[in-house]
Amino acid sequence: MNQQPYRSFKSIFLLMSFFFITILFFSNKGKAESLRELIPSYGVIKPKFVSTQVAIGNGIVHKIKYKLGDKVRRGKVLISIIERDTIRNYRNTLKGTVAKIHVTPGAAISAGMPLVTIVNSDKKYMEIAFSPDESNKISRGLSVLSQNKKNKIGIINRLSPIVDPDTGTVLSFVDLKSYGRPYRIGEVLPIFIEGKLKKCKKVIGLKELGLYTNGYKVNFIAGDKACLDATSP
Repeated sequence: MNQQPYRSFKSIFLLMSFFFITILFFSNKGKAESLRELIPSYGVIKPKFVSTQVAIGNGIVHKIKYKLGDKVRRGKVLISIIERDTIRNYRNTLKGTVAKIHVTPGAAISAGMPLVTIVNSDKKYMEIAFSPDESNKISRGLSVLSQNKKNKIGIINRLSPIVDPDTGTVLSFVDLKSYGRPYRIGEVLPIFIEGKLKKCKKVIGLKELGLYTNGYKVNFIAGDKACLDATSP
């Protein structure tokens, strides 16, 4: 049996395999790796809907109809105030829960004073304040992770276009309706924002940092990994 065609085919196959492996090696050599940045921050849980009854005139607190934590329907009288020769009733405008009672029975009040605050505790969001520099890394759609980086809390769905003049920060808002446990209003949570995918000269584990002291610098750290860039010669 003639083995010549078989040997020729085998030689061509080996030559082509070596050629493609060589191309793959040199195309990957020096190729930049990538790592997603994790930005540490804190988020505050706030109610989407809140209503505070404010005194219209001067008077004395007559009756407070509900206690802290009571659920109240819209239209119900929350508090009554004696004003001269009449009693003014303040009615609830938001279906929710009594979050704070600002006055006590018999107390003197004046126009503009807060009386009772109602919140809808079923609908909440998270507010995150970033420095102007940090806000440059943030955009809508980025995921917000828990402190252990394992649980997804929500997604940034709004980002303020301005720096708040009172705090010097840029506010962002996270929708919580589809994620996580039932957070309490006012709770402050340490979080991480899953930032954009960035190119790195090399991505290594934190335990390997000691092996790359020459020729590399740490760009950023994300979890248990570090993004390294080459130092200038």
